[in-house]
Amino acid sequence: PESPKPYHKQLARHYEESKQLEQAEKFYVAAQATQLAVEMYTKNNLWEKAHKLATSYMSEREVGMLYISQAQRMEAQGKLKEAERLYLTVNEPDLAINMYKKQRKYDAMVRL
Repeated sequence: PESPKPYHKQLARHYEESKQLEQAEKFYVAAQATQLAVEMYTKNNLWEKAHKLATSYMSEREVGMLYISQAQRMEAQGKLKEAERLYLTVNEPDLAINMYKKQRKYDAMVRL
């Protein structure tokens, strides 16, 4: 019998594109693609939902790695506040401080 997982991921993408995020989450989780659901929530600035989902289904180490890679993407896009929030969520203030240092945003750096 064929696994329904690939279909779950397709359905999740469909729901995500139509902004039915909670439905999308259900199908991402069913497809064992929780990290995609977490990314979906962070892309939509739903930080609490992203964090709750990540900590429910992923190890602390996996959550940390996911958030740091997402923060680096946000940083590259110039979304420094979003990147800072992700770094701080996984207890990495030094990474946020270094990000601001590279950008010469010393006021934000000192604030942290």
